[in-house]
Order: sequence, then C-alpha cells, then structure tokens
Amino acid sequence: RRNLPTFHGQRFSSGFRSRAMWGDGGGRGSFARKPTRTAPGPPPSPSPSRPNLDGTTTAHAEAAPSVSPSTRTSSDPQTAPRAGRKVALFATCTVEYNEPSIGRAAVRVLEHNGVDVSLPAQRCCGMPYLDGGAVDEARALVRDNVRTLAEAARDGREIVVPGPTCSYMLKQEYPWLDGSEDAKLVASHTRDLFEYLAGLQSRGELRTDFDRSIGPVTYHIPCHLRAQNLGAKSADVLRAIPGCQVDVVERCSAVDGTWGFKKEYYELSLKLARPLFEAMTATRAATATDCPLAALQIAQGTGTKPKHPIELLASAYGFDEP
Repeated sequence: RRNLPTFHGQRFSSGFRSRAMWGDGGGRGSFARKPTRTAPGPPPSPSPSRPNLDGTTTAHAEAAPSVSPSTRTSSDPQTAPRAGRKVALFATCTVEYNEPSIGRAAVRVLEHNGVDVSLPAQRCCGMPYLDGGAVDEARALVRDNVRTLAEAARDGREIVVPGPTCSYMLKQEYPWLDGSEDAKLVASHTRDLFEYLAGLQSRGELRTDFDRSIGPVTYHIPCHLRAQNLGAKSADVLRAIPGCQVDVVERCSAVDGTWGFKKEYYELSLKLARPLFEAMTATRAATATDCPLAALQIAQGTGTKPKHPIELLASAYGFDEP
C-alpha cells in the first residue's frame, strides 16, 4: 500500500504567526518571540479544487497568508538580525500542510544565524499542475506568487525555499510561464534553503556553536537539486557539525513528480528505486533528503522515513521539537 502525505492539524503559516507557542523545544540558545500580525494583502485568485492523493478533494492551492517578520528578544546578541540578512520563506505545500516541523526548523536555524524571516502570501508553486499538463492553472498560481514574491525581492529579501522541486520551479519555470520582469526578478532572487546557508558558510558567517553531534548521515541528493547545478550544499553544511560524516547518494527515487504515485506505476516505481533503498540502508547512519516525495518513497522501501537536512541541523544547534 502506497505511503501518502498526512495532513497536519495546524498549518505552518498559522504557527508562524504565533511563534511564541513554539517554545524552545528543550533546546538551548532559543529566544522569546512576540506574536506577529498578519499583513493585509490582495485576496488569492480563484483556484479549482483538485483531487488529493487520498481521493478527497480540496482547494490545495489556496494562499497561505502573508506574515510580517517577527519581533524578537534574545539573551544572545548574535541572533539579532544582521544588516543585509533578510529572507522571504517560500514554505511549500508540504511544509504548509503536511510537515510544518521542517518549516519550524528552517526558521529557527535562519534566525539563530541572524537572518530576518518573513512569510509572504503564497500559493502552490504550480508544479503539480504543470506536471499534469494543466498549464493555465499553473500560470494562475505563478501569477499570484510572482506578485507577492517580487515585492519581497524589491524589499531586499532573498526568497528561500526548503523544497528542491519548488525552488527549481521558481528559478527555471516562472520566467517562461509568466514572462514578466517580476517573474525574472523572483527567479534571480530564489535560493534553495541550503544554497542560502552554504553562502553564509562560505563567507564565514554560519554559526558553528553546535550543541550536540548528530553522528554520520546518509544523504540522498534529490534530482531537482542536481538539476540546479548547486553541488551537494546540504551535505557541505552538515559536515560543519563536529563528527558528522556525510555519505551522498545520487540515486533517483523514481517518484518523478506524480508518476510514482499513480496506481498503475506503483510497483514499477519501487523496483526502479531499489538501488536507492539499498544505498540508504547500507549503514546504520541517520538518513536525510531535501525532497518530501523522495522521503515518502524511501520510507516505503526501507521502513524508515528520512529527515530533512534542516531538521538535523536544527537538532545540532540544540533546537528540538517539543
């Protein structure tokens, strides 16, 4: 039986607005956060409902509300926002609806490194529609995202994305799907999450005050990250953690967008992914991948779901989920 995404009780954007409720998760180096107010914005364009993977129907592409940057207090001045370190988080549908813990880890790590984080109003990146040939529907989503993300870029923010398919979409597909100068602006300001963190690392600005070791990691690099020609940035950053040896696995998960989730291709997708399963279980190391669909596939084939690398990094800093 195919593993499917599960819906979380609270959307990530709702939790982002009330981050004081996150607590410190038992980790050190956390800071108190005051609730932020939702910035008013234009209503989202109508979007047709579409079937979910579990057969139910929902307007999965509805907009996540815009949220202003947080006001924070901290006993550690190093966590205060630094000049020029401003990002707009494009959270992705997976973080918004299914895995908000990934988003919380991203925000904690970014803010621990003195980065001011905002959450603009946003909708699905459009890739599921484009993958299914619904180009007009994809363009409607792109149009709404370009409007809010271009505004963030003009405000001096890099657009940081924790999902490689979504970051690829914003960088590579938005300029031709939309064709506007704003779409090109969004593309030029978009960074994969670990691409951004690796930039801090290369300038000697990534904090290395790690609280614990996470041990060795077997890391699957997703195809959509490889297509961006970035190298293995997630592995590079994780290697900064003392005692963390990272083995990079370059094997396709055989999900291929929505192909591997179709009933008729289920068995074939697992067969094609067998080399990946074997590589991920070759040792007892922790496993990680940036791709949420690859994570589901790996869990299907090995019985163990990998973490997102940002969750491992957050744990090394001392931030844990409650």
